[in-house]
Amino acid sequence: MPNILVDPNSRDTSSSWRSERFGYKYPPGLDLRPGSLLHNRLVSEVLQRARESRSVIQKKEDAWNKLERSLTAYVPLSEAEQRVKDNDSRKPVSIVVPVTYAALETLLTYWVTRFLQPPYFKFKGTGPEDAVGAALLEAVIWNQCVQSKVGLSLYTMWRDAFVYGFGVTAPRWEAVWAKRSLWRAAGPLGLGSLLGLKSKKETIRQLVYEGNVLENIDPYRYLPDPNVPIQDVQRSEHVGWIHRTHYPALLALEQASEGDMFNVQYLRDRKSGVGRSQFISASSSARDRLSTGLGSSETSMLDVIYMYVNLIPKEWSLGSSVYPEKWLFGLACDDVIIQAQPLGLDSDMYPIAVCAPTTDGYSVLQVSKLEVTYGLQETIDWLVSAHIANVRKAVNDMFIYDPLRVNSQDLRNPEPGKLIRLRQGSWGTGVEGAIKQFPVSDVTQGNIQNIPFLMDVVQRVLGTVDILQGVMRTGGERRSAQEARDTKVSAVSRLDASAMIGDMQAHWDIAKHFASNTQQFASQDTYIKATGRLEEILMAEYGYGPGDIGTLYTRPQDLSCNWDLEPADLSAQANEDPGAVAQLLAQGTANPEIAQRVDMTRMFLHAARLAGFGSVQDFLKRPNPVTTQVMQPDELERQQDAGQIVPLEEAANAATGA
Repeated sequence: MPNILVDPNSRDTSSSWRSERFGYKYPPGLDLRPGSLLHNRLVSEVLQRARESRSVIQKKEDAWNKLERSLTAYVPLSEAEQRVKDNDSRKPVSIVVPVTYAALETLLTYWVTRFLQPPYFKFKGTGPEDAVGAALLEAVIWNQCVQSKVGLSLYTMWRDAFVYGFGVTAPRWEAVWAKRSLWRAAGPLGLGSLLGLKSKKETIRQLVYEGNVLENIDPYRYLPDPNVPIQDVQRSEHVGWIHRTHYPALLALEQASEGDMFNVQYLRDRKSGVGRSQFISASSSARDRLSTGLGSSETSMLDVIYMYVNLIPKEWSLGSSVYPEKWLFGLACDDVIIQAQPLGLDSDMYPIAVCAPTTDGYSVLQVSKLEVTYGLQETIDWLVSAHIANVRKAVNDMFIYDPLRVNSQDLRNPEPGKLIRLRQGSWGTGVEGAIKQFPVSDVTQGNIQNIPFLMDVVQRVLGTVDILQGVMRTGGERRSAQEARDTKVSAVSRLDASAMIGDMQAHWDIAKHFASNTQQFASQDTYIKATGRLEEILMAEYGYGPGDIGTLYTRPQDLSCNWDLEPADLSAQANEDPGAVAQLLAQGTANPEIAQRVDMTRMFLHAARLAGFGSVQDFLKRPNPVTTQVMQPDELERQQDAGQIVPLEEAANAATGA
């Protein structure tokens, strides 16, 4: 059923809004009170763009629901199968063979091993003067990723990309305030303890965390610009999503927003589904159907459309500027504007990142990897289900009998070892011709034999072959180590292609947002541990030794630098053989000429990392702080006469003042 765009001017709410006065202060020059002309115009503009976006997303929902069923092993039972289950819950019925699920797990496992290696995002200075600042920025952002569990959001984005064709995330800066109980020393200048005064316990509101967070956007609720390809989100005229929340949460956000959010109190009576958006249907997603508790009439769930629009303020009556600006709008319950402000980010980018590894470069929506093989998955499920139904029918022992000669009640007895009596008129005549069993034939015995062929096609299409799933080829001649290694390298190279595309599409944008947000909004000093590349850069810049740096105290101004992204190097890691590297290392160490021209220590560290030792840096020796130098006697005497060196005893006496 098509969505109906509701005209906010037609809602019978203006009289109640005019009677409400909550004392809101809106941005200067803007009348955003519900029912005002500007308010209604903004509602209409946001709804119009949401309707255009929704019309595109809606076309894919049926296919997405089928894919979700294939991944959750959910199959609607027919009436006949439901009766079978009701009679005996142990009897098998139609099932989903988890071929697609296994392929999805293989793809996700590969991306996890490639991208979730600390740090997730790497930066380098554009010049020598920016090297330390970029290294500090990388370390601070890595600490934020740990605190806000960015890895989980990346995993969800990748999963959405494989299932639905695209995954969407929203990077943003978050400041968390909380109450803290502190003991304050009594008396002037905190000297109360000397006067016998007791300390006092006070509760204060304190900033306990600030940093980047990464939120996932449900593809069903994403509102893309239908005029640009899905991966080119930064070229969009508008982009948004629908967020499902509740009234107390919105009210808390309004309280903490310091005026950026308003009008939330107008939503206090929106209950019993009145606060739901027209752009979310109850059957749009299998997840929604499973979470029916959210639709309870006792809750106050509300839908908010968040939309970024690249607009000209003068044309929208939002200012006098005639040049484009990016604005953020929040529309609650499809009729109340609760947010309207310029985006104001230094990056001048939409805080949205999209991963669409199967993109063709032109389409708004893509055919996902798993959608390509859904027909094969459906065929495999049918072959197995048909075989189960045939076997279930065969074991039911179907008979044809003469009711005038055979006791029907005895025949209906399902218990084994039953006795079937002939009727009295047939006593002594024998049982021939009274009852006969139907011949049992399995016409589906070839179904199971055809399944491996179809599974092999699925794996070939998706690139998730057996060797990547940890399954070695069975049958045939024995596989050599070289053959297994070459097969794995070729299989991994296929996965590298989509991984590199996803890295350029989403990870680069996320890293840019994280770096820009940190430089723009960070207000607190932080402590970071100097390890890895940061330690190497500080050692090169300031002459520190391994393990001598420890924890660094970093100020926001220390992060002010020019930086470039450093893309993840996937192909080199995938194609390198740890055994071959170890052999080259042994040969290089034994050859003096190679050992002179190649840094064998760094090569050893690289071989250790390939072998899985990620913390090999922890085993490096600390340098001896005392350095020695061998000098000829005449040179030693000459420098001593010149006062450039002194005997150790004199240096010790000078240090102690003796």
